[in-house]
Amino acid sequence: EEITSLEHESGLVEMKLASVTGFSIGTRFETPRVAPHEHHEEETTMKLAPEANHEVQYLQANSQIASAQRGINQRWWLPSLDVYSEYSLFTLRERTYLSLRDRYDLAVGVKLTLNLFDGLQSKTTASAFATQAEGLELQAAQKARAVETAFRVAQEEMRHGDNDRPGADKA
Repeated sequence: EEITSLEHESGLVEMKLASVTGFSIGTRFETPRVAPHEHHEEETTMKLAPEANHEVQYLQANSQIASAQRGINQRWWLPSLDVYSEYSLFTLRERTYLSLRDRYDLAVGVKLTLNLFDGLQSKTTASAFATQAEGLELQAAQKARAVETAFRVAQEEMRHGDNDRPGADKA
């Protein structure tokens, strides 16, 4: 069946080629059985760093973010210190002093916040982020393996692709 199918396809291609080149439709073309080719060793010996793939880098970056979020939630008991300041100049409508110095306003403040107990919500959230970070790291490793496999398959096809063509002599 395959031989008949290939002969049929070959006949169709010959008719199309004859039509395009200006020969009569019944023209038969002789082609060599094996096409000469050269192997390009530099393409088949190239190395790939799967970690350089943008999807792998994206997954690794998200894993690091989730890991950092886990660390933040594990330190729920640490106090937070907020320092703020303000420097503003009021208009004559807001303050009726003519002197600029009397219309300046300066404020400085410090806010200290301490959580005594959060009902173990931070522990649960930290555990969720840890699981998410681990999952993203596993996804990145899987994607790196898939990229490496696709690269190696392409290299093998470049090395041995000529033998898989229909009509090529198999050794």
